[in-house]
Amino acid sequence: MNNQHNENLHIGSSFDDFLSEEAILEEVTAVATKRVIAWQISEGMSSLKLSKYSTNLICDKLIMILFANFIAKCRDVIINF
Repeated sequence: MNNQHNENLHIGSSFDDFLSEEAILEEVTAVATKRVIAWQISEGMSSLKLSKYSTNLICDKLIMILFANFIAKCRDVIINF
């Protein structure tokens, strides 16, 4: 059997190669990642029956906790300086 019949002659470079050549691979990957994360959050909210309002309240609380932890770490660094 001829090797030419076993190989697909219509396959070229990968889509990632194309994006890389166009210098947009990182940007496209970042956008795609953000969309997947947003979709996962949306699915999670739906399964937990959370509204955007309740999610905003949770996010606000998390931001306050993270900020308080950040301030505490900064205080520790200043004291130990």
